[in-house]
Amino acid sequence: LEIGIKKVENKGGTYINLTISDTGDVIEEKDIERIFEPYFTTKKNQGGTGLGLAIVHSIVTQMKGFINVKSEIGKGTLFNIYLPLFEKD
Repeated sequence: LEIGIKKVENKGGTYINLTISDTGDVIEEKDIERIFEPYFTTKKNQGGTGLGLAIVHSIVTQMKGFINVKSEIGKGTLFNIYLPLFEKD
């Protein structure tokens, strides 16, 4: 598991980019489209409720941010969370 944070320019604005990556199980391409849906889980047998990523997505969206996900066999999964940066005047 690796976590990083940096300030970036993206989509015409300044954002804080939080990256979370691991080399564990990959998310299948067919599931990437659904991972932020409430109650969607591929881990019911492991106690998954399908709410964790839905809650994260809701919070990020309410903050006017966005999330990108990449998952590749042999490389793992990378989440890029972008939150708009507002500087004090």
